[in-house]
Amino acid sequence: MLTDKDLEISNIKGMSEAFNRRIYKYIGYEDAMKYILINKNTLKFSSPDDFNDPFDCYEGFVNFSNVPPYAIFDDTANRLLDKSIAKEISLRTKQILNNKKARANFFKEQKKDYRVSCFSKTYDEVLMWSHYASKHTGVCIGFEFPTEPLPKDFIVFPVLYKDNVQPFDVYANPYRIILHWITTKSHHWKYEEEVRAVIKSNSKKLLHDGTNYYYEIEKDWIKEIVFGCKVSDKAVEKTIRLIRKNGFKNMLIKRMFINPDNFSLEETIIADIQNYKNIVK
Repeated sequence: MLTDKDLEISNIKGMSEAFNRRIYKYIGYEDAMKYILINKNTLKFSSPDDFNDPFDCYEGFVNFSNVPPYAIFDDTANRLLDKSIAKEISLRTKQILNNKKARANFFKEQKKDYRVSCFSKTYDEVLMWSHYASKHTGVCIGFEFPTEPLPKDFIVFPVLYKDNVQPFDVYANPYRIILHWITTKSHHWKYEEEVRAVIKSNSKKLLHDGTNYYYEIEKDWIKEIVFGCKVSDKAVEKTIRLIRKNGFKNMLIKRMFINPDNFSLEETIIADIQNYKNIVK
């Protein structure tokens, strides 16, 4: 797991690590079928206003008090993020430095400007299945985003968990302000092992159906499907048939079962789409 020091020294390294490992999205079965696997191949991106943590994207994470009256910043964000995002961050930072009204509206505006899709580093956390995968009747989908070329519209970074609110000095690290604000959470949520994909809400690749935002993905980004322990055999068999019919390749399919000896879940591999082994055990 990346530390604060790792991210501050080299965010490129942090970006590479996030992309190089498989990350998982817990989701209800019907939504998975409708939006990700069968009817559409998309990822949902949400507004920070929809998050269930009141400290998520909390304005106290950013400190403007140490900014000199006429501060000038280098546009060092270009080495951290996609250039279009970096430029926006740099310009926005300069605008709010000496404008009290702009500073007060800064976070409200940012929540409109960014959308987030949430993942986890793990697929066997009982609480995650309970909270985000329809009480174990849903699925957990494993993604691997390409490293070359990187998706141009969004970045992926792991969440950093803190024991206390630690304001980030915008003058010392102006290029980190948005990233810190979006990827910092309370230690109470550490069990989620969250990783976030962040995109600008005005991205041309971001689809909007009037309520939600979706990003079209490539099928080969999906490498794994894990069924919850309460998904029926019939639903599993149906899903495997549809996945094969829909043209997915190189996909591993697993199923979670209750461990009878302790309060945990254990996995069983039930299909390998590449090898056409689709008999449910």
